[in-house]
Order: sequence, then C-alpha cells, then structure tokens
Amino acid sequence: MSFAHNMSCSSQAFRCVVWPIIQHEQWLGPGDFELVEDQSDYLRRSFDILAGIDLWHIDTARGMRGIASRIQWGCNFQTFTIRYSTASGARTEFQKRLEAIENPDEGWAFPIFTVQAYISGGRGSSEVASVAIVPTRQLIEYARDNIMNLTIQSNSEDGNQFLVVPWTRLPGVQIWERPRN
Repeated sequence: MSFAHNMSCSSQAFRCVVWPIIQHEQWLGPGDFELVEDQSDYLRRSFDILAGIDLWHIDTARGMRGIASRIQWGCNFQTFTIRYSTASGARTEFQKRLEAIENPDEGWAFPIFTVQAYISGGRGSSEVASVAIVPTRQLIEYARDNIMNLTIQSNSEDGNQFLVVPWTRLPGVQIWERPRN
C-alpha cells in the first residue's frame, strides 16, 4: 500500500472511531479536532513532518494544542511505537521530540499528547481494540531514560526501527480497551 493510502486510512480511522472514544473518555476536555496529516498545503505538511503534529485539538474557549497519532491494524500490542532510526539516515520522531523537549528555550514545536490506537482486522476495519493517550514529554523522557530496557523493532518493509514502549509502564497514560464479551 502506498504512503498516501496509509495516511488516508489512518486519518479516516481517527475521525470515525478513535476521536469518539477520546471524546467519550473526556481525556482532552471539550473541543474538536483538525487533521493535519491528510492535507497538502505547506504549513500543514511542515507541522506533520517537522513537528510530528498530526492533528490539532481545538477548544475555542481555551486554545489549541498539537497531537501525534499512530494507528495500527491487526494485533493489539498496547504499546507506543516511536521511530528511532531510518534506513535513509533521516532524523526521526525520537530525535526531533527529544531535541525539542531537552531545549525548551529554543521553542521547537512538538505534540503535547501522543495517541496510539489498535484496530482489529485489516485496513478499513472500524473495530477499535484499544486506545491510549499520554503526554508526549512523558513518553519521550521514559524512552530516553529506559532505552536499554526497551525492545527495538525493525520494519521489514522499509528498514526503519521503532522503540516499543508498553502502555502499562508509563505513568499518566490513559487507556481504553474494548470490553471483552
């Protein structure tokens, strides 16, 4: 599947099945969202590629904040995955977020929260198995401080490597699971 198709599936899944769970659980409070990653203009692409912001949570009474989102189909691993290295040598999510967090006076934008969702079945399926949200700072600092104890998983399609952070190891994480019958 193409990168553009994957992004479209991810955006649609967020809109249709993940956001309603986030709203129901009241993890972010009132407001709505505006997707970034399925848009083509320069500013939106820059927020996505450079700052890792996939969507904006907008509360007209309070403001707006950036959110990172990753949606995966198939197995429900209940982990956050953070791109740690690329086959091309390009800077990764982990490197960019760590730099922004460790150098706050430089003012680099990064998502305030990170959401990861697992959807049962293949692309196009709409049954959410689980969703978690955590402050991005907590996720990145945990990964930095515990890197020697984390699994590094390689993507066989592109050679990129991801840090795998189990949800249950993170303080401050909010988790929703589909009730078991």
